[in-house]
Amino acid sequence: MLKLKTTFKNILLILLLVVVNVGIFVFCKITFDEQNYIWRKKVEPETLYMLESACLDNFRIHYFLYSNAINLFLFSLYALSWNRLLAYVLMPLSLLLVVGGRYYFDDNISKNYYTIFKYQLVPEGYKMQPIQAAGKGIGHYLLEDAQNDYSTHRVHAIKGLGIIRYEPATSALRVILEDSTEQVSIRKESYLALKKIKTTQSEKIISDFLNQYQDTEGELLKMELAGVELK
Repeated sequence: MLKLKTTFKNILLILLLVVVNVGIFVFCKITFDEQNYIWRKKVEPETLYMLESACLDNFRIHYFLYSNAINLFLFSLYALSWNRLLAYVLMPLSLLLVVGGRYYFDDNISKNYYTIFKYQLVPEGYKMQPIQAAGKGIGHYLLEDAQNDYSTHRVHAIKGLGIIRYEPATSALRVILEDSTEQVSIRKESYLALKKIKTTQSEKIISDFLNQYQDTEGELLKMELAGVELK
C-alpha cells in the first residue's frame, strides 16, 4: 500500500512538472514571439531575420531561467517529505537562479531588446515597449543613438533614456538641450528626459536652462514646454 502511494505521488509530480514546463514554454513563446513587433504584412528579409534572432535568443534565455527555477522549487517542495534541510537549501536557490541568471544574461537580453527597438515595425505608441522591458541595461545603446545626429532612432532613444531614468546620460542630454543648433523637437525630448531622471544634477540643468538660455530656439522651446511646466 505504501509503495502504491509512493508511485502515485511520483506520477502526480511528473504530471505537474510536464504541465508546468509546457505552460512556461507557451508563455515564453508568446511573450518573445517576433510577431509582437511586426505589424506590417510586408517585411524586409533583413528586418525579419534580425527580429527573429533577437526574439529567439531572449526566448531561450528566459525559458532556461524560468523552467529550471520552477523545477528546482517544485523539487524542493517534494523534498520536504524526506529531507527538509535539502528542501530549505533548494528553495532560495531557485529564486537566486532567476535573479542571478537575469543579472548574468543582462547584456545579452539588453542587446536583443535594442535590436528589437531598432527593427520593430509597430505604431508609435508601442515603440517604447522594448526599452521598458530591457531596463537600464539598454541605456548605453540608447545614449549612443542620442549623441548621433544621423541616427534614425534618435528621438525615441532620448525619450527612452528618460523612461529608464538613465543617469549616465545626464551630461549628454544637457549638451543637446543647450545646443541652439538642435531642432526644438530634439531639445524638447532632452528636457523631458532630464525631468524624468529626477536627480539633483538633472533638476539643476533644467532650472539653469529655464533661467539662462535666451536664444531663439530656446525661447521657442520654453513656449512649447509651458504646458509641461504646469503639470
